[in-house]
Amino acid sequence: MDFQLHNTGKNHSIKSVSSAGIQIGDNLFKSSILLTADTIEPLETINSLADISNQLLEGIIVKHPAVILIGTGKQPQRATEKQSLDWQNAGIGIEIMDTPAACRTFNLLMSEDREVAAILMAPGL
Repeated sequence: MDFQLHNTGKNHSIKSVSSAGIQIGDNLFKSSILLTADTIEPLETINSLADISNQLLEGIIVKHPAVILIGTGKQPQRATEKQSLDWQNAGIGIEIMDTPAACRTFNLLMSEDREVAAILMAPGL
């Protein structure tokens, strides 16, 4: 699925997402990543929602995003009750959706100059 590339004045915008991976600029990412306006960090140990630790989220929260998007691959997943409670207590919006929806939402929020972070699992996972 190709996305229209928006020039947001920020460094990163998702160009496309497919079963092959997530295309950002000239780079194709085939494993999970953490994406913000100016960073891309590989998350090779994240293959499902259950792999997302509070420690990882705390490292993102200190960057003060308005929202954290979690793209769970081809299919949406549900957080466990414990994850939901922990994340609710974090005091930040965390939205879980399939990766294509998370990519579209990331680009939309970036085009509005909002601070956003995304944990994106490749759709092929």
